[in-house]
Amino acid sequence: MSAITIEISHTMAEGTLMRIFGGTIPADVLKPIARAQNWRWSRYLGAYHQQQSRDQLPRRWRIDATATALRAAGYTVTVSIDTTLRPMEESEADRAERIEDYADRRHRRADRKSAEAAATRKKATDVFDHIPFGQPMMPGHHSYNRDRRQRERAWNNLGKSYKQQDYANKLHAQAETARNHTDHRYAPRAVRSRVRNLEKELRTAEVHLTQGTYLAPGVREPLSEGSRALWQETKERLEHQLAYWRPIMDQYIAEGKLSNVTREDVKGKNKQVKARGRWYDVVRANPTTVTVKTMRSAINPDDWLTGKYSYDDVTEVRDNPHGSTS
Repeated sequence: MSAITIEISHTMAEGTLMRIFGGTIPADVLKPIARAQNWRWSRYLGAYHQQQSRDQLPRRWRIDATATALRAAGYTVTVSIDTTLRPMEESEADRAERIEDYADRRHRRADRKSAEAAATRKKATDVFDHIPFGQPMMPGHHSYNRDRRQRERAWNNLGKSYKQQDYANKLHAQAETARNHTDHRYAPRAVRSRVRNLEKELRTAEVHLTQGTYLAPGVREPLSEGSRALWQETKERLEHQLAYWRPIMDQYIAEGKLSNVTREDVKGKNKQVKARGRWYDVVRANPTTVTVKTMRSAINPDDWLTGKYSYDDVTEVRDNPHGSTS
């Protein structure tokens, strides 16, 4: 048995980590296992980690497969899993702090790359500045070989500086994208979309817990004890998240930042809806969209072209002031 020990842990705050103590594991042993189970090395964390595992339920199948493979290779592996949910305010603040830290690191790295690009570009311009304008190379002259090498190096450095600056610009763009993430995350429509997705996942979890696993139309199999525990964990986590996001969505609706129009509001004869700032005559109220008249046909003026808007785009509903639109 090797003196090396591996600790695999999962908490909501840290996510799923794998730390190695007492030495190093040969690459031909560790790499295939890590790749098969999607472990990534993080120099920032100083450990292997599962991406996007913070504030998520552990991927137990990957943890178990990793532990089994490492034990079979002769290593001691300990596994500890804590699925205690932390307050959403804490996890969201932690997320924002990590994103800000990531953006700062990207900006600092971009600044270093910009400085490298400027230094490389200066090496090139220093050569070109000492060549008289239009001065050709002179084959046969004693300085020809040195002059050719200098010019080649200068052109190579100039091209290298452009690539370095392009990379620096890319890093700056990544940093700005990260900085904007939190604003986009709390945008009204993004919040409503998240609530809807969470509600859909919650309904799925409840169906599994009450009816069992789907096998065929009208046929379901009761959950095993382990599966029931996992679905119960999933249900509790979804309810925990919805308790945070629903009040935010309700506040946006109360402030008029989100539409609260439903299919029932649009149903009926001779209705009009205001979508994206314009009023339209309603043709049909669909489950998730409303079909409206958009413009008269150029071929037959008595016919109308139609379009569809999501209820998210509808801000007002009223009776058609012009009466029947049929």
